[in-house]
Amino acid sequence: MDSLLHHLGPEVNPMKKSFLLALSFFLIPFQFSSAAQRDTIEYLPEGQVELPDVMSPEDIYKDMLQQGLVDESDEAELDAPTASPDDTMTYILVSKSRQHLYVYRYGQLMSGWDWPVSTGTEQLKCPKRARCRIAHTPTGIRHPGVLHWTHYSTVWDNAPMHRAIQFTGGVFLHATYGNNIRNLGNRASGGCIRQHPANAERLYLLVQEMIGKNGRKAVVIQVTED
Repeated sequence: MDSLLHHLGPEVNPMKKSFLLALSFFLIPFQFSSAAQRDTIEYLPEGQVELPDVMSPEDIYKDMLQQGLVDESDEAELDAPTASPDDTMTYILVSKSRQHLYVYRYGQLMSGWDWPVSTGTEQLKCPKRARCRIAHTPTGIRHPGVLHWTHYSTVWDNAPMHRAIQFTGGVFLHATYGNNIRNLGNRASGGCIRQHPANAERLYLLVQEMIGKNGRKAVVIQVTED
């Protein structure tokens, strides 16, 4: 607030300064409110579908390769077979049996950082414009690949896959919307790892921050059958 008065300068009429000061008290909460609401939207525009609901992970990966958004040469470097939660700065564990995600910091579960997810149904799935295949979520231990705050398909009518963190190939941890939210905690996806939009955003920002400060190997994602 002092900075606002400073920018107004001493030559501003006191009555005008009082008015601007009062106006700022009204606008600042509004700005914070808008920012808070920006990423808590749980529904897509009517008629819009999520990309992983209509395309297989393999086709998503091919689409991203064509766009130059992923690099096949990076895949091998992302493996982390010897990583351990105890010596990893940020360790993300996805349990397929529990349909739950956990975030650890040096072996300690971070308070408030676990939530339900949906992995692949492990059953035959036949999405439109894609061949039938088993909706499988692979297991393994890897460093995160590419990150996409917003991503739209060039193949399927701009279908979105937002807050996306690459696990392997076309399998991403990402935000889910609409009726898919009620299925969190159950196997329901085409192979990706679905999260509530608010949780997907938190995880994305954490991973982005850790990579920015400490490099990609400071973050490990493990998907288990347990």
